[in-house]
Amino acid sequence: NQVRAVVADTLKGVVAQTLCRRIGGGRVAALEILISDAGIATLIREGKTHQILSAMQIGKAIGNRLLNEELMRLVQAKTVEVDEAMAKALDKADLAQKLGIKLEAVKQQ
Repeated sequence: NQVRAVVADTLKGVVAQTLCRRIGGGRVAALEILISDAGIATLIREGKTHQILSAMQIGKAIGNRLLNEELMRLVQAKTVEVDEAMAKALDKADLAQKLGIKLEAVKQQ
């Protein structure tokens, strides 16, 4: 409990990146950004970390970015291929739904 309280009180944010192969060569970073606010701090303090993704979706206005939404944006901008985005996604079913494709079709390729 004490560690959670300290983390909740001191955490300002977290940035995670995964590098994706760019169409035409090179790499591009897909970022997931968590900006800590009172709600996130409360979830950490209370050990409800499984609810942080939902809080991040609500907190987009303060700069939170989810990996799947960034991967979707990169595909829509024709920066990365769908297969590359799917390979980097942690929640493949969610990304497939966002992109309007069937997950089974991606698995067969």
